[in-house]
Amino acid sequence: MKVRIGDKLVEVQDGVIKATAEEIRHPDGRIDVIVHVPCLQITAKNEKG
Repeated sequence: MKVRIGDKLVEVQDGVIKATAEEIRHPDGRIDVIVHVPCLQITAKNEKG
């Protein structure tokens, strides 16, 4: 199964880790993606380099 996060497709094995993704769009154009996993939270921020 592939999960779309922003413009990226991420391959995940179904049934191994149940996770949900939340996209937060800011008025200035920034987009933060928060991935929620039971007992674990990973926050990824898109930094302009």
